[in-house]
Amino acid sequence: MYKLFMLSVAVIFLSFAPASTDKFAQWDKKDLEKANTGKDDVSLSAEEKAVLFYMNLARINPPLFEATILKFYTDSVNYKGSAYLKKAQDDLNSTSKMGVLLPSDEVTKIAADYAEKSGKSGSKGHQGFEERYTKEVKKKYSGWVGENCYYGLGNALKTVCTLIIDEGVGDSGHRKNILNANFKFAGIAIRSHKTAKSTCVISFLGEVKEKK
Repeated sequence: MYKLFMLSVAVIFLSFAPASTDKFAQWDKKDLEKANTGKDDVSLSAEEKAVLFYMNLARINPPLFEATILKFYTDSVNYKGSAYLKKAQDDLNSTSKMGVLLPSDEVTKIAADYAEKSGKSGSKGHQGFEERYTKEVKKKYSGWVGENCYYGLGNALKTVCTLIIDEGVGDSGHRKNILNANFKFAGIAIRSHKTAKSTCVISFLGEVKEKK
């Protein structure tokens, strides 16, 4: 049975300040390169590749992500701490390292199709979630599928950190998706949105099934 993780989030933070490279000072160069799994994927834009990059950093070393990337973001937007931020910090510091997410044409198409459809209609949420994963996709990949949706203007760092903090989302589902070791592939699609101006849809898939 497929395990479904479906959540959306509205933009609630202040505009993001210009980034510096300080947030990467404590990161090993090899880990930064390892996180950049979308660098050669021509189907992804630079900002979509950056979303994948930041999610992978959170997976490669969750405690270091909390101490550097997340802290850089919250300091940059003058974010006032909350119980949600504290829970995100605790979760990152107690989560073990895991493998990176890889892009694939199949999962990118799933994300892009929904981002374009919802963007044109101005709808939000996860209507028709199960139908987005065709029988062919389900035959090829394991039973883990998921979807995160971010609404509003923002760069990759803001998108990923907002989803990880999950302010106002009681079950922290966005963060759970990003830090779910069962997910092996991710598709990212950033499109214009009729009511929110922009949306970023992130689709997740589990590992490829072994051929019998």
